[in-house]
Amino acid sequence: MAGEAAADARQKAASTLGYYNLKLGPTAWTFTGALGIEYNDNVDYQEVDPDADVILRPQMDTRMWWPITDKNSLNLAVGLGYALYGCRSDLDRLYVAPGSEIAFDLAVKDFLINVHDRFSITEDAYQNPAVTRQADYSRLENVVGVTANWDLNQLLLTLGYDHADYLSLSDTLRQTDGRTEVVFTRAGLALSKQSRLGLEAGSGFIDYTDASLNDGIQYGGGGFYQAQLSRYLSVNARAGYTIYSPQSGGTVGLTEDQGAFYGQFTLHHRVNKVLTYALVGGRMIQTGVQLGLYGQNLDYYFLRWSASWNVMRKMTLSTACFFEEGTQTGSFEEDFTRWGLEINLGRLITQKLTAGLGYRFMNRDSSQPLRGYTINSIFLNCAYRF
Repeated sequence: MAGEAAADARQKAASTLGYYNLKLGPTAWTFTGALGIEYNDNVDYQEVDPDADVILRPQMDTRMWWPITDKNSLNLAVGLGYALYGCRSDLDRLYVAPGSEIAFDLAVKDFLINVHDRFSITEDAYQNPAVTRQADYSRLENVVGVTANWDLNQLLLTLGYDHADYLSLSDTLRQTDGRTEVVFTRAGLALSKQSRLGLEAGSGFIDYTDASLNDGIQYGGGGFYQAQLSRYLSVNARAGYTIYSPQSGGTVGLTEDQGAFYGQFTLHHRVNKVLTYALVGGRMIQTGVQLGLYGQNLDYYFLRWSASWNVMRKMTLSTACFFEEGTQTGSFEEDFTRWGLEINLGRLITQKLTAGLGYRFMNRDSSQPLRGYTINSIFLNCAYRF
């Protein structure tokens, strides 16, 4: 059946990539040890009098694949590390890399069901566009849920549920904690073997731990289109309308309904054997609980471009740049723009050892005083795959 074929394709890819190098009973594992060192000239994201520091980041990554049956599997991926600051030992902290998860794939006839627990502990504040003036940034995100796909050949139906918990781990400038309950559905019609057009809808319930903050409900829907236009070119687009409705009970946060259009366009293109790039742009509306804002929402436009260049033997060159323009709404109002660029050069030292050198620049301007910053960082990474 179609669902079983999808599960079989996923497991076949996982088992033939040459990725797993250790077999323990019925499970296959791989381990990678990494060590990174970074110089950052503004670790506290300040507009004036920034502090510079050197950060050491040892990290261990592991992946596990357990083929329970021919069609069902358990997958584990964890990236665990620690950030050690040369001068600011008060900022030392544990982190769990994004993409860490435990997931179970179950294929039953035309159904493919994925049960997952995705978790991360973020320690780099630059990943949050709303954060400024906060060196002590550490935030736990844990998402538990299930997604079911029903493949009816020409029609693919999806129903999903996620429960997400957000917890601030900072010792000083704590952010708001909370949770969300999200239900979503999609229906996609195959226009051809390589393209699909459909509708999507979802609803989310936002619950802040702090009783002074107004909880909320977010709901909306729209359409999507995805296609493999050629062997080297693919597109994925989605657009719709979303409404955020604050609930009474608190004294801080949004007090009136807010509606806005959302959208995202993704293009992947392999131009030739030298250049492959991805372009992503759109508009996103994120609730305060997702970003640690006190009852605020973030509405912003974004454009991101990344490319890999195969120009030297045994070496990799990647470049990226982005631009964001947005508004923080609620009890605190802010307009901001943020842009940056990054370049990385990697080298294969041996079959298992790689090294990389990179540079990142970021700039943020704000309509509010002292909420802008400029950051330069240089980093060196080494990784060994056991």
